[in-house]
Amino acid sequence: SKTRLVALDHITRVAASGDFKGLSNTPRTAITLGVKKIMEAKQVILMAWGEGKSNIIKASVEGTVTNQIPASFLQEHKNAIFVL
Repeated sequence: SKTRLVALDHITRVAASGDFKGLSNTPRTAITLGVKKIMEAKQVILMAWGEGKSNIIKASVEGTVTNQIPASFLQEHKNAIFVL
């Protein structure tokens, strides 16, 4: 899909609010990129922190490449860096 700006719904913002020190600091919009566009990049850096991300990051890095886990496609990128 294309790169685009999307509005974040209230549930998403509430879920992320802990990372932004409160709902009032949580963004209302986000930029989203399709996997195809990301794979076209010369270099990709994926950054993740917190125990809550550990299972999905493990699946992304060590699991099967699948549409169910879009970040798993980074296993096929020639210059992907994972910062954990």
